[in-house]
Amino acid sequence: MRNKKKLLIFIILAVIAVIAVGAFISKKNSESLHIDVAKAEVKTVTDTYTENGTLGAGNSTVIIPEVSGKILSVDVEMNRKVNAGDILFRIDSSDLDYQKRLNESELAAYESQMSKIRAGQIMSAAPGAYIEDLKEQLDAAKSAMNFAKQNYDAAQKLYSAGTLSELEMESKKAAYDAANSSYERININYESALKRLNDSGINGNSIDKEFFRGEEGQLQAQIDAKHSTISHIDTQIDKCKVKASQSGIVTSLPVKEMSVIQAGQSAVTLTKASGVDDFIEAETDVLTAIAPYLKIGDDVEVTLTLRGSDEKYTGRISEIYDYATQGTSALGLNEYRVHVKVAMDADQNLSGKDGYGVNIKFNVFHSDKSLVIPSSAVFKDEDDYFVYLIKDGKASKKKVKVEYRSSSDTVIKSGLKKDEEVIKNVDTEGLHEGVHVIRNKK
Repeated sequence: MRNKKKLLIFIILAVIAVIAVGAFISKKNSESLHIDVAKAEVKTVTDTYTENGTLGAGNSTVIIPEVSGKILSVDVEMNRKVNAGDILFRIDSSDLDYQKRLNESELAAYESQMSKIRAGQIMSAAPGAYIEDLKEQLDAAKSAMNFAKQNYDAAQKLYSAGTLSELEMESKKAAYDAANSSYERININYESALKRLNDSGINGNSIDKEFFRGEEGQLQAQIDAKHSTISHIDTQIDKCKVKASQSGIVTSLPVKEMSVIQAGQSAVTLTKASGVDDFIEAETDVLTAIAPYLKIGDDVEVTLTLRGSDEKYTGRISEIYDYATQGTSALGLNEYRVHVKVAMDADQNLSGKDGYGVNIKFNVFHSDKSLVIPSSAVFKDEDDYFVYLIKDGKASKKKVKVEYRSSSDTVIKSGLKKDEEVIKNVDTEGLHEGVHVIRNKK
């Protein structure tokens, strides 16, 4: 009888344990996030972008300045003939002239320091002091490089949005290139000096030379950057003299009524004599996010819809303006666009179609063998892209490098391998680093 009671108690406890385990598993499953997964696969990726545009006879050219500023003089009159290269109007370059003088002054100071180094007029010190000095130089150069990179990254975003001038963006780039070059040179010299010291047999004079070489390299990088900046400013100053790109008659002169002009504003229209070198071209404005993917010479498909049927033509990008103009989207939001011209291929029946509206399709990306995952599986955190993998039943965040991203597919440059699984929808409610996940059954 007693054995039967023990057996009954054992059975009851076993049942309770099974129920408890089942409840625990059920509770854990209910707390876990159910997700879909996708495998990274290699495939062909092609992406296009289409904009509305117009066809036009290429016998007229609108002159648009590439710099902004006060109008100093207008050197032409309406209905007068001008030749290619003639100055049409002049923009005040005094701000650019000041920037050039400032950079030339800094360049002179750097070159003076270089002369002192090469003349050996730097105070010498013991080998240990030079090593410590090099370390301080390296730390300072690294901080300067990181600061310059942050400024350059921010400038790129502002430039892409059309809120920063090309001159300012190039200035930030030159500063970063100089800082990065300086850091790399000093790092090489620092590590070389340490190695030579550890290998023994090195004397103070040898380490002195390493130190001087690091100083000289840093100054040379700064000198090179200043030369680059001054050259760019000279180009901008030259663009303040706006010249005719072709010979023709002045048929529009809005600059005559302006006191200040902005880069991208229409200033002068030049028209060739009718029938002389006429050709058909297509024109449109593309978003600044698309412009970096376009290149001169890229093939373009142009579709003209007439009486319910599509007529397709071909052409090639002939010009991409290097600045953006602000406009308003269909939703009433501010947006920035870049003007693009397409030279239509010869031997196409475009006669009489001047002024017709068309759809212009650009090829913005193509790759035959790309590692691809759904764009829904990728998210951005600050300046980096990430995906979620599954590790030990939990969501695990992983950094990836993205080569191209469309609305449906993202091309992965590095960070994933073929057939590696990622969580398909990163916007799933409750998804975050470390959350328990369960794959949905297919």
